[in-house]
Parts: sequence; C-alpha cells; structure tokens
Amino acid sequence: MKCDDFSPNEVTFLCALKACGNVGAAQKGEQIHSTIVREGFLETNKNLSSALLSMYAKCGLLAKAQEVFEELSDWDVVSWNTLIAGYAQNGHFDEALNYFAQMRLQGIALDAVTFVCVLKACGDKGADINGKEIHADIVRQGLLENNSILGNALLDMYAKCGLFEEAEEMFAKLPLRDVVTCNVLITGYVQHGHGEDALRCFQLMQTSGFSPDEVTFVCILKACGCLRLLNKGQEIHNEICRRGSFGEDFVVGTALVDMYSKCGELVRAHEVFNELPTRNVVSWSALIAGYVQLGNGEEALHCFEQMQMQGLTPDSVTLMCMLKACSSIGASVKGQEIHIDIIREGFLEENNAIGNSLVDMYVKCGMFEDAQDVFEELLVQDVVSWNALLSGYAQLGKDESAFSLFEKMIGDAKSPNLVTFTILVNACSRTGLLEMGQAYLEVMISIYKIIPDLDHYTCIIDLFGRAGHLDKAIVVIEEMPFSPSITVWHTMLGACHKWGDILLGRLAFEHAIHLDDQDAAPYICMINIYHVAGRLEDADKIEAMRLEKQAWNVVGGTVQEGFSLHSL
Repeated sequence: MKCDDFSPNEVTFLCALKACGNVGAAQKGEQIHSTIVREGFLETNKNLSSALLSMYAKCGLLAKAQEVFEELSDWDVVSWNTLIAGYAQNGHFDEALNYFAQMRLQGIALDAVTFVCVLKACGDKGADINGKEIHADIVRQGLLENNSILGNALLDMYAKCGLFEEAEEMFAKLPLRDVVTCNVLITGYVQHGHGEDALRCFQLMQTSGFSPDEVTFVCILKACGCLRLLNKGQEIHNEICRRGSFGEDFVVGTALVDMYSKCGELVRAHEVFNELPTRNVVSWSALIAGYVQLGNGEEALHCFEQMQMQGLTPDSVTLMCMLKACSSIGASVKGQEIHIDIIREGFLEENNAIGNSLVDMYVKCGMFEDAQDVFEELLVQDVVSWNALLSGYAQLGKDESAFSLFEKMIGDAKSPNLVTFTILVNACSRTGLLEMGQAYLEVMISIYKIIPDLDHYTCIIDLFGRAGHLDKAIVVIEEMPFSPSITVWHTMLGACHKWGDILLGRLAFEHAIHLDDQDAAPYICMINIYHVAGRLEDADKIEAMRLEKQAWNVVGGTVQEGFSLHSL
C-alpha cells in the first residue's frame, strides 16, 4: 500500500474498496479492511465503514457485510440500502425483504434507491403482493414522477412476477420509454413463455423508432427458438449481420446457436457455433441441447467429449442434457461416468433437478436398483422424482409396481400432478384396466382438482374401446372439452377394427382424413375393417381414395404405391 514516503489516506482506501467491490476481489478487500482497522481509520471515519459494507455486499460476503453493518454507530438510509441491495443481488430475497421491513420499523426515510433494491428482490422472488404494496408506497410518496429508473424497476418487478396486465399498464404510464424499458417487458414475456407477446412488443419497439440492442436480440432469438419460428429467427440473424456491430458478440452468437438448435437446424447451428470468437460452456450446452432435442444422443456425446478436451468444465445444464442423451441411446456406462462427475462437483447437494435427471437416466437404461439408490439419496423427493420412477415401471410393463409406488407416494404426502396421472392412466390403458383408469381420472378431478388434458381423455377412449364399449368412447369424444386430435380418431379406429364396428369406424375414418388426408393409417385401418367384414368393394374404394390423395406416410415408414393393403 505504501510507495516511497506516501501513506494511504481515507480517499485511497475508499477508492481501493470500491475497486475491490466492482471486480469481486474479496480477498484483497479483506486485507484492506485489516489495514484500515490497524491504522485506526474506522474509529473516526463513517465513510469507510459504508465503503466496507458496500464492498462485502458486492463480493457476496454477506455475513461480513452484516458484521460491518451492526458495528455502525448510525444506520442511515445509505447503509440500509447497501445491505438490502447486497442480499437482493446475491439471491437472498427473503433476507432483503426482511431488512426492508426492519428499515421501515426503524422509521428510516425510504428513498428511490431503497425501492429499486427491494423491487428487485420482489421480482426475482415472485413476491407480487409485496411488490404491489411497495408500488402503493411509491405512489403515495410521489417518487415516480420523472424517475425512469424507479419506473423501470416497477415494470421489471411486474414482468418477472408474470403480471403482464399491470406491467403493460406501467409501461404505458412511463413518461420516458427507451430500449431498456422495452427490453424489460420483452424479457418478462420470454421468461414466462409468452413468445408471441415478446415478438409483438419487439415489432412495436421497432415501429416506435427504438433500435434493438444485444439484450433485445438475445431475448427475441430465444422467443423464436421456443416457438420454432425458424423464418423469423433467420430474419433476426440477417438484421444482426447487417448491423455488423454484433457480429462478434459472444452472447448474441450463443443465442443464435440456441435458436437454430431449437428449430432443428443443427447444421446451421454448428456453422454459427464454429464462427464464434470464443466458446464457453453455455455455447457448447446450447449445441448439445439441440442434438439431444432431436434424439441424436451419439452426436451430443461427441460434442460433450470435444468440450471436455478443450478444458471446459460442464455446468448443471450441460450435465442434465448429457443424462438425457445417455437415456435416449441407453448409454448406461457413460451415464455412470457422468454420475461420478456430478458427485465430485457437488451438484447433487445443490441441484435437485440433476438428481431427478439421474433417476430418469437409470430408469430408462433399465437400471432400477441404481435409480432407486439415487432416489433414496435425494435431499428432496419431489413429484418429478416420483414421476421418474413411476414412468420407468410403466414403460417396462411393471404396472403393478407403478400402482404400488403411487400408493406409497400418496402415503408420503406427496401431491401428484398432471404427469403422474398421465403415467397411471396410460398404464391402465395398456393393460385394459377400465375401472382403475376411471377411478384414477375421478381421483385426479375430485380430490386433486387437476383438469385432465387430451392425453388423459385419449387413454380413457382407448380403455372403453379395448373393453368393447364403443358407444361410451364416442360419448367421451363428444363431451371432452377439446377438439379431437388425429390420435383420438386413430384410437377409435383401432377399437372399431377390433370389434368390427363398420358404422363408427367410418365415422372415425372421415374425421381422421379431414384432419390429415395424406396420413395412410386411417385408410389402412378402414380397408381392413371392410375387408374383415367381406366388403371388398368398399375396401377397394378406400384404397382408390388413398391413391388419389397420395397418402403414403405411416408411422415407422411409408406405404409403396401399388402395394396391396388387404393383407394388413
């Protein structure tokens, strides 16, 4: 700290502490703290105490920040704000809100900075009720007038909480709107899966004369990827290239890789990936996730190996993608290796999603003992964990084990969700357990207040069909709150074929080809129904319809032109 005859003074320490906080140099900050104490500066200088508090908060050393705060002789609004900001920025939202409440009880006059800090905590925590109360306080104090930072903080809070009606109302009231304001709203839409609204806001932003920046492009590319809007994503890519200034931007480049991957354009994704100036774990994970999504587990594993060869350490996202890849191709040995890496890096202790992915991987690889071992070791056995085991038993045809596991799940006071009942009703459908399937559906609706989706209704239709209750199956189709999908009509056609019901079969056939007249499956099934009934002329008419519509596509392959379907 000393240079020749010069000794650090208050200003020197203030500047040094600020620098440490800005770059996260906690160790150096602690050394400076020791020097300040040794030289006796803290006894006479409140500014240094505040600077120490700020440095520790920015470095995430919140226990140290708390110690400094408690040693202060006078807790003013700045020190309170610094502490609250530290907790909020480091993800300790409950603590931030708690200190805010204490600050109010102490009678400290709240300023705009206070509200900005606590609104961040509300938004990140999803504490919309607290956020609304704080909004009311801000209005009462008249702080919103000409304060765009506070207005943007309110907008951000509402958007993060998914309260888009309030967010849009706030957006409209802001006296000044710029690209940052638009980005806040777009980011909120994307985070909550409202890609269409994000694109609408982006269009409005452009027509209003605001020029998008890197944050805008990253969010919009994510929206395009989630919606599988390849053409729009390409438009955005072209605009990025035209601007030139973002061509070498790593974050935007990674977003492009992610967009192309999610849209199934892996060749283009790889091209963009190869053009990146630098590649980190995020860009590698985006590419790997694309291969996993398309079911190309082998290529995902290859990318993973290349990533490791470059000395990059996988994060939780990468590892979950790799576990899915191992699941898809049955690569149990590689899955076990990844399991060891997960344990070594301590991910199981802090990330339950990884634990659930491990259970799922072992289940899908048929390694039930390992799956059970991981399940038992999970710190939190949530509904996803239970569903992974249930799904595994059901997929392997161990339906009785699946039903027993469900009873154990309920006995452990774990509430099932939509996926749980999808697994159970599907199992009933496969085994023809009509009464049990109906019972699960009733429990789902009456006890757990879960609204069935189309998959549940399709399973019930299948159950009635297998049992020969075709009239009841038709009633379910007519009364369900969804438009029947082609899968529903395929299911109905299969039941009609089994029981030789020509009239209902023809009804299902007409509905199926109305949805997709180039799908060969309904034609094949109807031909077979007529053929079994000895109505060969009608069968030939359906075959002629198929040829006219050039309906070659069936699940698992194609039907060749001129091929006789009567024997199917």
